[in-house]
Amino acid sequence: MIKSVLFVCTGNTCRSPMAERILKQRLHEKNINNIKVSSAGLYATPGQPMNEYAIKILKQHKIRTYAHKSKQLTTSIINGHNLVITMTEGHKNALLGYKNVVTLAEYIKGIDVADPYGQNIEAYKKVCEYLLYAMDEIIEKIIKD
Repeated sequence: MIKSVLFVCTGNTCRSPMAERILKQRLHEKNINNIKVSSAGLYATPGQPMNEYAIKILKQHKIRTYAHKSKQLTTSIINGHNLVITMTEGHKNALLGYKNVVTLAEYIKGIDVADPYGQNIEAYKKVCEYLLYAMDEIIEKIIKD
C-alpha cells in the first residue's frame, strides 16, 4: 500500500492544496489514517496562503480548510513520498527522472487539471468538482498499490 502521496501544481495555492485537503478528508471519513498527504508547487513562493476562491469552494463542499502555506517543491520532498501526482503533463515533464511521478490524468484515466489561477470562482468550482470525482478512485488505487 502507498504510504504517502504528494500533489504537485505550479504555485501550490490552488489545485494541489485543494487535492491535498480533499484526499485528507476522504481518508479521514474512511478511517484510513496510515497515509501521509501533502502538496507543493514547482514555482511556489513559499508561505503563500491558499487562494480565497479555493477556500470558499472547499468550504461549500464541507471540506475542512486550514492555514495553508505554499511550499516550493524540492528533491527531498519528492523523495519523501511514495507517489507524486501532478496536475498536468507539463508538471510531470518538469520532474523527468523521478520514478514515482504520475499525472492525475494517467492515474485515474482522466484529464489534466486546468489551472484556475486568475479566473473567476466558477473555474475553481470545476477544479474542485473534478478533484472530488477523482478522489475515490485515487484512494482505491493507493490502497491496492
